[in-house]
Amino acid sequence: MRRRTSLTIIAATIAAIAALTGCASSGSDLDGTYYREHFYQISRYVERVIIDGENVEFARIGCKGLKDDKTSLGKLNEPGDRIDWVDEGFYSGSDPLSTASEGETLSIGDRMFFLEGTVAAEKIVRQDSDCVTVADMPSRVGELD
Repeated sequence: MRRRTSLTIIAATIAAIAALTGCASSGSDLDGTYYREHFYQISRYVERVIIDGENVEFARIGCKGLKDDKTSLGKLNEPGDRIDWVDEGFYSGSDPLSTASEGETLSIGDRMFFLEGTVAAEKIVRQDSDCVTVADMPSRVGELD
């Protein structure tokens, strides 16, 4: 009986530590970089969303680099189903946010983005060699901290 009680206490302690560690995390289940392809007239753009904790950055990247008027910074609401845009550019106000395919796709309004590392995202970020590499573009997501 005494051994069973000791094991129960140890198991409860481990569970409590695991719960506290999870609560201390500043990240979210949505953390990551997501991409989508966008065409406007004859131009091709890559749209990138970076989520880091509650901070969100949207950027539209063309062959010549980042389009400054097409960036936005936002914050996730507590349930993680809406972005409130705090530094408006391309997006303003707030937009609904949802995920599908076990987090491999992210939708902001009616725009679907693919998680970095998925086959769909890798196809999007590959560009002609004379274009700026999407991965080399700076992120502003840290400006919200």
